[in-house]
Order: sequence, then structure tokens, then C-alpha cells
Amino acid sequence: MKTIQSLTQQLEKNLSSNKLYLSLKRGGKTRLNKHGGFHPPIVLIVTVASLTSVIGYRFYNEPQLDVGTIAPQTITAPRFVKVEDVKSTELKRQEARTGAAPVLMLNEAANQKIYRDLEHALAKGNEFRQRAGIFPFVKTSILSNTTQLYVRQTVETEWQEVLDTIRQPTTANQLLMRSVEPTLNEQLAVRPSLLNASQQQAIAELKAYRQSTTAQDLAILLEKIDKVRWNYLMAVSSLTEASNVEATAFYDLSLFSLSDSTWAQVQTEVTQITRRMVSQGIHPGLPKSLLQQAIQQQIGASIPPSIEPLVRKLLGTVLQPNLVKDPEQTKFLAEQAAQAVEPVMVTAEAGVVIVKAGEKISQPAFVLLDHFGLSRRAINWWALFGFGGLISAAVYIIWRVEHAFQLNLRRRDHWLLFLLTLSTPLLI
Repeated sequence: MKTIQSLTQQLEKNLSSNKLYLSLKRGGKTRLNKHGGFHPPIVLIVTVASLTSVIGYRFYNEPQLDVGTIAPQTITAPRFVKVEDVKSTELKRQEARTGAAPVLMLNEAANQKIYRDLEHALAKGNEFRQRAGIFPFVKTSILSNTTQLYVRQTVETEWQEVLDTIRQPTTANQLLMRSVEPTLNEQLAVRPSLLNASQQQAIAELKAYRQSTTAQDLAILLEKIDKVRWNYLMAVSSLTEASNVEATAFYDLSLFSLSDSTWAQVQTEVTQITRRMVSQGIHPGLPKSLLQQAIQQQIGASIPPSIEPLVRKLLGTVLQPNLVKDPEQTKFLAEQAAQAVEPVMVTAEAGVVIVKAGEKISQPAFVLLDHFGLSRRAINWWALFGFGGLISAAVYIIWRVEHAFQLNLRRRDHWLLFLLTLSTPLLI
């Protein structure tokens, strides 16, 4: 029985609260809330008045004879004066701040990326060269570097012609003593003009080696050349395959034409030049052509012409802009440039006409009029009322949004919104 009675009391209490809420909603005005004495119209009026008075402060003492207005009469200077044109001075100082050159500093993250890219590129070069094998692969007293390059990379048909030639009789008398008709390879042996210069040089050096050593040593050399040719073919295939397309940005087949000592020189020179250019800094937005010119100046005459293209290609791919703006130093120098600007001064002798009747008032003329108290400063009531209307419209929109979406803001919420809105122009 007591439970039913308590439930009935609670229900009546809820109905009473709902009736109060509906009556408040239908009436359009909130006379009194449960916590006492809250009148939104009063808050709205205070809000509009406060915001208008604070934000519209510039209308309290507005000059009627401002820059650009027409002078109603001729006004002369009552005495000599020399006064600073604060507005013009500040404009010039702002131009000095804006026009100050930015201070750049090295970006350590960009530097580390450049070094990582260089290390990666050189590691790739070492990887490809290791697949091709060491070079030169025999002593230069046996085969010259030129011949070793040729026999390693020439096509199979040309190499077979070289092999067939050195394995066949080399004199015309030996050939005529044969009872069979000369083969093509034998004809090549007696007619070297059918071979190109590289083939002839390779044949001559191999024959010379054959004469100076045993047939077994020659066979070992030829077997080694076959192995070198196979390794070279695999290295070229690895360089040109799709998975290594990144490496082709800075390497081509000339990589395999370098001796090990020359390749070591390339790595040393590229590393040193990279460190120099990174320490000097590379400006963002620097055109590629100018970057190549800077690289060329760094290369100088210390690098042999044979490896210069590879060095330029490596550096041009690895080097990237590494300078960023230093905001603190830029701001400091900009402020120094602004403070170095001389104040703009306006002078007038006693009795000199400041502005003639019917003329537009210029900035220097306004400075003089305002200094002498002749700019007719007063409250601009029309502007102040217009601004108050604008503030009223904004506050009304907020109030309508609250009721349209049934936000039911509490009194402290209204005061918080009011204080936040009021604090913004105060801070400005």
C-alpha cells in the first residue's frame, strides 16, 4: 500500500514538472526557472549592450575629418609642428618585415636522408659489381684492360670467332698444306681484315700469351674468361631487370667498365662532394640545371673524364634540398629591419594651409589636423547604433537556435557563453 502511494506521489510530481515545462515553452518567455530569477530577455539585453560597447569602441571618438573625406573649409596650421605619422611608419615597418629575406638552416632529417640514399646507391653498385666479378680479372701483363673489357662483354658470336681463330693454323703455308677446302674460321685466320679492331687486339694478345706459356695455362685462361663472361651476363641481367628499376636511375653498363681501383675512387669522390654540398646547403626550389652546375664546379679537375658522367649522375640523383626556414632567426632579423626604418615625420609651419576647402584629406594632412585637435572627433551614433543592430541580430540567431533545437541551456551556460563572447574583443 505504501509502495502504491509513493508511486502515485512521484507521478503527480512528474506531471507537475511537465506542465510547468509546457507552459514555459508555449509562452515563449521564461519568467522564472526552478532555480529562481532567470530572465533570458535581461541577459540578452545585457549581452547586446556589452558587446556593442566593447567591440564598437572605435565609434566613441571617431574623427569626422578623416582620410578621404572632403574638407568643409580651408584649415591652416596654428603653429610650427613636427609630428610622426604613426600609421605610415607602421606600414613601412610592416613592409620591411614582409620583405626581409628568410633565414635558412640545415635540416638534419634531410641530411640524414641524403646520406642514407648515397649509402644505398653505393651499396647497390657494389652488389652489381660483385656479381660481375673483380676487374681486371687477370694481370694486365697477360691481357690489357681494354682486351679484358672486350672479351668479358662482347657478344658470343664475336667471342667464338676469336676462339676459333687462335685455335686454327695462323700461316698461309700451313693452310695450303691441308687437303680439304679451308673453312670459314681458317679464312678468318689468314684474313684478319674481316675482324674488327677489338677482335684483332684480343687475338694478338691471346696468341702472344700462348707462345709465352703452355697450352694448359692457355686453357685455364680461356676457362676463366668463359666464367667471367657468364658472371658479367648475370650481372647485366640483374641490373636491367624490373626489380632494380630504381638502380638504373644512377647506374648503367658503364658501371662494369670500371676497374676496382677506379670504382673505389668514384665512391670516395662522391662521398666527399656530397658532404661538402650538404654542409653548404641546397636551397629548396633550386632548378636541376643549377644543381648540375654546382655539382660540376665541385667535381673540378680531380676526377678523370672517364668517370665524370657516373659521378654527376650519382650526385644528381642523391642530392636533394636540405635547407628549411629558421622561424626564430627570420622573425628576429625581420624585426631588426623594421626597427631600422626611420619614422615618417610630417612638418608644418605656422600659417601654412593644411588642407583647402573641397579637397580630400590626405594621410599627412589628417596627422596634422588630429595633432592640432581639428579632426572633429566625436561619437558616431549612427555607426554605433548600426553596429548594435548587427550584434542584436547575431544574439537573436543564437537564441532562436537554442529554442529551435530545444537545447535548454542553464543559466550558467548562458553566462559562460556571454563571458566567452565578451572576452574575445577584450583580448583583441
